[in-house]
Amino acid sequence: FKLDNINLSLNEKNKKLFEDLKTRPANQDNLTNLVEAQDPGIYDSFQMFTNFIKEKEGLIKIINELESFSLSESSLILTPDDVNKSVYSNTLVKSKDSVFDYKNRVIMVLEEYQEQPGLLDPILETMTRPLVNGVFHLVKALLKVENYQETSLMITLNCLSQILYLLCKVRGYETVSKYFSSDVAVFEPVISFLLKLAESKDDSWTTVFILTLWTSILGLIPFDIETVDTSGLIINKLSGFYMKALTMSSNLREIAGYSASKFLTRKDIIAKGLLKQYLEWCTTVITSQNQDNLDIFLAVGVFSSLSQIFKNGTRADLEPFVEETAKNLIEKELLKELNDSNIVRKFKVKLAEKLGLIVLKPRNQTWRYKLNYREMMTGNEVSSNESSNKQQLQETQIEENMNYDLLEILIDCLLNGVVDKDYIVRWTAAKGIGRICERIDQDMVNDILVNIFGNLEKNEEAYLQGSCLAIAELCKRGLILPEQLDKITDLMQKILLFEVNKGGFCSGANVRDSACYVVWALARAYSPEVMKSHVSKLSTSLVLAILFDKEVNIRRAASAAFQEHVGRQGFFPHGIEIITEADYFTLGNRTNSYLNISLFIAQYPEYYESIVTYLASNRLYHSDISIRQNSAECLGLLVPFNKTLYTEKIIKLITSKVCDSNINTRHGALLGIAYSLVGLKGKWDFEYKSRIIRIKVLESMSQNEKKVLEDSDYRKAFEKSYSEIRYTDYMKDLPEEIKLDILRFPKELNFKGFLKAKGAEIMRNGINVYIKLLATAEISLTKEDFFVYCDILCDNLKHPIIEIQEEACSAFSLLMKCYYPSLAKEDSNHTYEDSSSSFKEKVRSLLKDCLQTAVLDESVVLTRGYSMIISEFNEEVLKENIQEVTKSLLINVKPKKTENNDAETRRISIEALAVIIMKLLNREASLKVFEGEEYTIMKSIVEGFSDYEIDRKLGDVGSKVRESCLKVFPSLMFSLLTFGKPERKLFEEFIEVYLKEILKQLAEKMNKIRLAAGNSLEYFFTKIKKYLEGSSEEDYINNNTNKPSSSQSKPNLKFDYDYISSIIRYYEAFISNFVLSVEVNHDIKLIQHYESIRSNSLIEKQSNTQWLEPSFSFPLVLNFLNKPEFTQSIFSGLIFSIGGITEDVSKISTDRFEAILNQNPDLAPTIFSCVISLFEKNKKDDLVITSVYSTLDVLLSKSSMRKKEFLKYLDKIQRSIIEENSTSTNIHKILICPDIYYNILLFDREDEFKCHFRALKSLLFLIAHKYPVVRKKAADKLYLYLLTLESPEEIDLDQDTVDTVGLILAENDWNLPVKEVTPARNEVADLLKVKLK
Repeated sequence: FKLDNINLSLNEKNKKLFEDLKTRPANQDNLTNLVEAQDPGIYDSFQMFTNFIKEKEGLIKIINELESFSLSESSLILTPDDVNKSVYSNTLVKSKDSVFDYKNRVIMVLEEYQEQPGLLDPILETMTRPLVNGVFHLVKALLKVENYQETSLMITLNCLSQILYLLCKVRGYETVSKYFSSDVAVFEPVISFLLKLAESKDDSWTTVFILTLWTSILGLIPFDIETVDTSGLIINKLSGFYMKALTMSSNLREIAGYSASKFLTRKDIIAKGLLKQYLEWCTTVITSQNQDNLDIFLAVGVFSSLSQIFKNGTRADLEPFVEETAKNLIEKELLKELNDSNIVRKFKVKLAEKLGLIVLKPRNQTWRYKLNYREMMTGNEVSSNESSNKQQLQETQIEENMNYDLLEILIDCLLNGVVDKDYIVRWTAAKGIGRICERIDQDMVNDILVNIFGNLEKNEEAYLQGSCLAIAELCKRGLILPEQLDKITDLMQKILLFEVNKGGFCSGANVRDSACYVVWALARAYSPEVMKSHVSKLSTSLVLAILFDKEVNIRRAASAAFQEHVGRQGFFPHGIEIITEADYFTLGNRTNSYLNISLFIAQYPEYYESIVTYLASNRLYHSDISIRQNSAECLGLLVPFNKTLYTEKIIKLITSKVCDSNINTRHGALLGIAYSLVGLKGKWDFEYKSRIIRIKVLESMSQNEKKVLEDSDYRKAFEKSYSEIRYTDYMKDLPEEIKLDILRFPKELNFKGFLKAKGAEIMRNGINVYIKLLATAEISLTKEDFFVYCDILCDNLKHPIIEIQEEACSAFSLLMKCYYPSLAKEDSNHTYEDSSSSFKEKVRSLLKDCLQTAVLDESVVLTRGYSMIISEFNEEVLKENIQEVTKSLLINVKPKKTENNDAETRRISIEALAVIIMKLLNREASLKVFEGEEYTIMKSIVEGFSDYEIDRKLGDVGSKVRESCLKVFPSLMFSLLTFGKPERKLFEEFIEVYLKEILKQLAEKMNKIRLAAGNSLEYFFTKIKKYLEGSSEEDYINNNTNKPSSSQSKPNLKFDYDYISSIIRYYEAFISNFVLSVEVNHDIKLIQHYESIRSNSLIEKQSNTQWLEPSFSFPLVLNFLNKPEFTQSIFSGLIFSIGGITEDVSKISTDRFEAILNQNPDLAPTIFSCVISLFEKNKKDDLVITSVYSTLDVLLSKSSMRKKEFLKYLDKIQRSIIEENSTSTNIHKILICPDIYYNILLFDREDEFKCHFRALKSLLFLIAHKYPVVRKKAADKLYLYLLTLESPEEIDLDQDTVDTVGLILAENDWNLPVKEVTPARNEVADLLKVKLK
């Protein structure tokens, strides 16, 4: 086990004590390492076993030491003859404190064995007997002590009892109690102390638990109880103790019932009438309860103990008590409050079962179906005559004097329990039905089956699940004959797929789980010949449950049942192939089941049609949207196996559901049609989602399991065959009338108002996907349909959910890409009287409407949506209207002073501008298309790096804009360089701005911003590295003058070398610093990321998540702080990290900043200049100024900064602080000022700048500030300054004056109202000779 002392939160002594248990032989370590390397999946199980080997000696040693200590403690009170000498000496356990420590350590180890308790069996007796011996001697000693509660004996007894209790918890009390002493001399002291302890209020419940369990051994003593009970305690008081313990709510109730059953079922106890008295008491307790004296715990204890009694006693002894008990406790209705308790009902049903087993003798039922070893081996059924002759057994008949009325009462209770509302009652009743039916004749079993089958016809979960459990129990025992299996398999075929839609969710998982149990039981109970005729029904339903059930436990249960049939029956089609692919681990991911495993199984014709039909008629309309999505995607993947089934049946079936009244049905139908069309077109990318999901599932497996799946010949053969058909175009086989229906659905749904009714966001999402996939499937559209779809998508842009807007834009983009060229070309062949009627003119009009709405509409939702869609228009349309487009987006890029100022709109507009630039550059390969606006566009995007807008509810909303700029800028720059070739001055300006902003963002506090900045930087320099490594100026000249190059392998450049060379100096500076950082911090491997070249697009690239860690990013970034061109930018970002509220970011950034200042003392003037610059640029901007204050406090707190030459900077800074605070009410900002003024006071006085005087005066003003917390802090800082003075002459005062000021500052309560503290402040000012205006 992982003995993690930190997680255990034990004291240092305990950490040290258990080091002895960590002895690890070298060969064992090598073996463990080998197993871990070969198969991490089984490492935990193997580690548990190996650690058991290592720990068992230590455990036994400590337990024996505890026994020895217990005996030595007992010997102080007991006589030498009463104490068994121990062979162990007290080398470890020497005091009660050490007993407590070692008890904790042993418990910690034993708790780890709850997963595999069987490992303890070899040493269970060795551990239990010493502990029991120690408990016994301590009990004997404590009986001679009057006030035992706080003695070391009692503490030791409790510790040993806790260890024994944990052994019972881990291994089971029945198993552990076998090793308790059964010596006759033990019981009287144990019971005496138990009764004594029970009467006290001592909280030693584990000790009571162990002693109560010990009394259960009384039932095993072969002598008369009176030979043991010399004082009469056992007979007179033990029953009363059990009755009292039954009222408890803890584990004592259970153990008391168990021990009572052992004690009261002794023949001598029964003969004395104690059992009869106990049963009468139990009956009285239950029947006399009412609302005034209701005790649920007691009722549970009574029923539990009665079920134990009738379980552990013999039939002959208990039969006289059955009838009365049944009539009083089973037949009679319980009090409503008692009957509402599922635990009471559970034990009542269990009692009915035990009573029935007493009434009925065990009997041999020759009519019962028996599966013997020969049948399993040969697969042939042995004739009933042969089996009967071989057994030579006669069926025993039910007794003639059987009380059938009593039996009916008991069976009726069980049958009612089978359909109880609680699962635990149904499960208990089902097991009881199985056991009772083993002892009754065939006619009675058939009557019970009729009742159960009747329950299965009711469409209620409780009836179905309980009946399935009962059938499974009967099948396991062969009580259902082969001729009755037809009805069962028909029912199971339906129940395996049972589900009840309850609006927002579906229920029925427990019913399907019990159906899987029935199918599993059928595989184990019946021969292959019997089950052969039922294979087709069960296999298909099981496969559907395996693949498409919502719950992972049901998928796995169905897989287990399927595997059982494959292994025992062998008739399931392609069983081995299926269970290889659909195992416990692969079924854990639902998407993997839908998109990978279903595809593999569907290749077999026996399952294909059932799978497709079930998806199209059921799963596609599920209440869970993710299941609808997965079902639709699966339908698209399955098309290539049988396109005829789709074109003739499936698509017709789905289209009939499109206008259904249920929103889930409509949404699922839209998705199903859309994905099926993509599958018919052969454009569904099998390698995309399903492949990624499969890889994730494989990564979670052990190496052995992964190897089995990856090396599977079945999987390889399937992938090969599927790859040959998956991209085939079958669209021509789809009837034209179906295509027309498909094209009219968006218009029809919109006309009927389904896109604006309740739940419209679901339908809007569905229609977006529908139109998008129609375009992907390339179904021919008319111009009318095109504009109808455009109008629907534009209407979806008005929805406030941004995901719907994004999906609408994605659909619009595909619509433009797929249909604009063809429709525009077709339209060019027509002549229109009115030019506005032409296709192109309508599209231009649509663009203008979008531009107008994006700029002028007051709704934030509309400006977002319409700004987003502008970049999705066709390049030709954008080029013709480039001025209007750029003008509108540039307006939205800048912050507005109106109510519709929105950071999300700015982010969208920046991305739209970037996309438009790249689109047009890719098409035109010239900047002329922008008509001189490229500089304005780039400048507007660069300004987005400085967006720090704060929203009161949402916080730093400007971070979205900054993040967007970081993502688009590198791609935008390379598009400009590749196709546009801007002026070099413009290029260099933006490159420098970009790098400065990157470093600024890398020094910021927000993790997502650092991540975006780091990945942006990596992407940028990856592209640079790619061209620098394969190019030189000579290569450039050779490539452009058609001269042979010295290196034929180097690629031709798309960039001019002049542009690239302007970046080299930045590139070399960055790489040299990053390499230096890698050498210093060996765990940082940044350069390796430059080897992976990423695509030039706006799609989010693979992230290097190390940028999220402050410990990774800050050391790299702050290396540039000493470079003049970057200092201001880095410091501008760093102040937010140092002054932030995130502790780890603030600490790491501060520590690194201080380290840089220590290494570069000359950097201080530059930093002070940066501070002054930030004050000038961000006046009254509390976000920035508060961060500057925090950074300034860190800066001035360093003694190396307190130099006279810095006072000229400090003078300007101090004036700026006073100006900032003059009208400020920001308490967070003002609260930092006392620290700053205190640090300024620590500078040497200088008459020229008067910084010292202004700081003192400012502190005095703050002492009378309106905020109490500011007053208190300012007074504390002034007092601290006076204490640090080496001589009062430093501030031109005498010692008495300083002492007086200090006394005033210390004794006054500065939290009082301002009017009350102002006189004291004025007195301090007068003493310090400071004039306050």
